[in-house]
Amino acid sequence: MKCSPVGRAGGADKCPRAIAVLLALLPSSVQAAPEPGPGTGFVWGVKAGAGGRYDDVRMCIATAPGVKGGAVAEVYLFAEVGRSGGVSATINLPVMRPVLFGAAFKMLQLEPDISIDIHHAVSGSLDLVYGPRLGLSFHYGPDYRSGPKDPERGPSFFAVGPKLGVSVGLWIKGSRGIDYMIGINPYFVPLFVVDDAKFHDGIVIGGMLEGAIRFSGGGG
Repeated sequence: MKCSPVGRAGGADKCPRAIAVLLALLPSSVQAAPEPGPGTGFVWGVKAGAGGRYDDVRMCIATAPGVKGGAVAEVYLFAEVGRSGGVSATINLPVMRPVLFGAAFKMLQLEPDISIDIHHAVSGSLDLVYGPRLGLSFHYGPDYRSGPKDPERGPSFFAVGPKLGVSVGLWIKGSRGIDYMIGINPYFVPLFVVDDAKFHDGIVIGGMLEGAIRFSGGGG
């Protein structure tokens, strides 16, 4: 399996190197936030986001054929996998688009990521939280010139690339180990087409307004 060169003019194959760099960063990111200390409990939650994106690769089901990008929404399940002081690492697993797009449109858009969250206490019940989010973006489906259904639907192809973003938000500490968050997540994705010269590499630039609810087994 081979990724096409970046751009239309040819050149060295950049896809394996880009993904290799991302995979090298992820373990070091997780190491930056070691395992939670005693009494913190298992931390997990549900996150939802909505926003928009520029996308010159993938079909957008919310816009007309030929439009590069459109609205974007996602629902995640997440779990904290490490914590050291005011720094935590969280795995974010998207569930809405993979299920909805697969069932309704026979296509895949899957973008799991790991976030490194730096916590600063604003008050006893409020934290400012920010940090990088690193992940992978997988696509199988038509390009932006396609419609979701025949006769406008075009052929499908595979594309993959690193997802690079940041998160900035406010965590509101509730009672009984339940916290709430509102924040933003801007991101950038270079997408590399896999083994199909009919389609070209491209980029995705987007952002979402996110809200989350977090549950802690520690009750704090």
